[in-house]
Amino acid sequence: FSRYPIYPEDRGRIDEIKERVDYDYFEEFFPVRLPFLDILCVCILELYDETFAGDRKLLNGINGSTVFGFLEHIKGENYSNVQNIRGYFKKMLLEYLRAEELLVATAGV
Repeated sequence: FSRYPIYPEDRGRIDEIKERVDYDYFEEFFPVRLPFLDILCVCILELYDETFAGDRKLLNGINGSTVFGFLEHIKGENYSNVQNIRGYFKKMLLEYLRAEELLVATAGV
């Protein structure tokens, strides 16, 4: 994870994200997932600064359940050919959030 620094000025923001994604739960029950979760938290933080309002609304809905769903969604993926892993995860996360929003929106139809 040292390749993906969190700058001191972002410390408060990253702590908010970690709280929302139930980081303590993962720390206790899934410690092997923490390096990935750390990268994912940085990706979420970066996405807030890079995306449009509609995507920020989706990011605001992220919680521990969302993280579990995303982990299941990307389970078994091969990242060996991915050169920009953070960019890849950001793209995958937004695609996942949009697909979930669409499922919820069409479920009542």
